[in-house]
Amino acid sequence: MEFSNISKAMRRKNLKKTNVRKFLNKIPQEIREYLEEGFLQDGPMDETKKNVVINYFLKTSAIARAINKDRGGAEIFYYLYNKLSNGHLDEYYLVSGSGNQIYRRLQVMVEKIPVIIRKYFPIGAVLVNNVASGQGYDMIYALRDNEDLRTRVHVNNIDPNERALQQGWEKIIEYGLENNFSLFNDTFKSYSGSKSELCIVSGVFCPMSTRLSRKMLHEIIVPNFIKERAFLLYNATTYEMLLQESFTDYTMRLLNWNMGFKTLVDIRYICEDLFEIKEEFADTDDEERIMGFNHMVVAQKK
Repeated sequence: MEFSNISKAMRRKNLKKTNVRKFLNKIPQEIREYLEEGFLQDGPMDETKKNVVINYFLKTSAIARAINKDRGGAEIFYYLYNKLSNGHLDEYYLVSGSGNQIYRRLQVMVEKIPVIIRKYFPIGAVLVNNVASGQGYDMIYALRDNEDLRTRVHVNNIDPNERALQQGWEKIIEYGLENNFSLFNDTFKSYSGSKSELCIVSGVFCPMSTRLSRKMLHEIIVPNFIKERAFLLYNATTYEMLLQESFTDYTMRLLNWNMGFKTLVDIRYICEDLFEIKEEFADTDDEERIMGFNHMVVAQKK
């Protein structure tokens, strides 16, 4: 399924959502009209109108500028995780279902990671490779909240964005976790550190097709980051987000940030031939109800 498969009736329903209307009512009339027209039509938006919208976004939105600078990069998530906005589009992203569920995905990961470590590593030292970690908030907050794990868990935060790593390091210092973390300012291919007992791959597969995600795991992540019989924790974005958040997806695609939405079968297929899936879970909303925009998998290398 792609955006073109979303019926006009469903698109109109998305346009009537309270947070969408609130956003559209705050922006200039011309931009609002162009957005609504483009969102409801089947073909691409007129290029002139599209450029007007994009230029408005770039002038008024810190998140749009972050997307333009590095689609899917760590700076975008810094705003989402910390609930920071600098304009109407930013405000919309933070309260939209998809934006809030990125924030909620982090909260769920922070809750689940300690449970996973205690379950599969009941004793002994554990090295965690947090691949494309960005700031690395998931493991930082997990160790902040679970003092018993600090004596035996060490984390390598690995990301090409040095600024994101330093933003995470500020939190590490704040919580007194300097002995638990090492920073690697590396890409997937340049990393030359140790392989780990637990590898976290959060958000990496979201913009990729299932085929490319599987290729990335098999040819790069497994050989470079994961020990034999080690555990893998990864996630990906489901079609549920596209169905519920097609307007948000539309604004993202205008900025050339395209998501590779997947079924649960697709998400499992990414690892199935090399790993045995042990458990799965999903993001929840602020009231702890399962939303299923992001699906998480815990698996062990065969």
